[in-house]
Amino acid sequence: MAVFMALSRWVIGPTLEIIEKRRDNTDHLKETTEKLTQETKTILTQYEDAMAKARLEASQAREALVSQAREEERKMIAFVRVQNEEVMGKLKVDLDHQKKEALLKLKQYSQELARDMVTKILERKVA
Repeated sequence: MAVFMALSRWVIGPTLEIIEKRRDNTDHLKETTEKLTQETKTILTQYEDAMAKARLEASQAREALVSQAREEERKMIAFVRVQNEEVMGKLKVDLDHQKKEALLKLKQYSQELARDMVTKILERKVA
């Protein structure tokens, strides 16, 4: 019995204390791990939510820019069409004017040619 008491006091007691401390330390580490895991999940969820929001905002901004660019394109095309119509109108007027001048010159040339032919045929000048 004396040996058991001695072993109990100097060997078994300290061993049980070490085992109890390790169990407490392990329990504490498990609690810390669970807490950190939960915090990590919370932070990850916040991050994913922030990324989803950022993607949505980026998509909306891109769509707004595309829409704005398309509107600018429509305005530019309309402006160019108006300018083109103005230039085409001026060219038509100029072409009509040149056509009238050409017809007038052709008429004058044909009259001169006819006079020259009559003069050569009749051998006298016709007015």
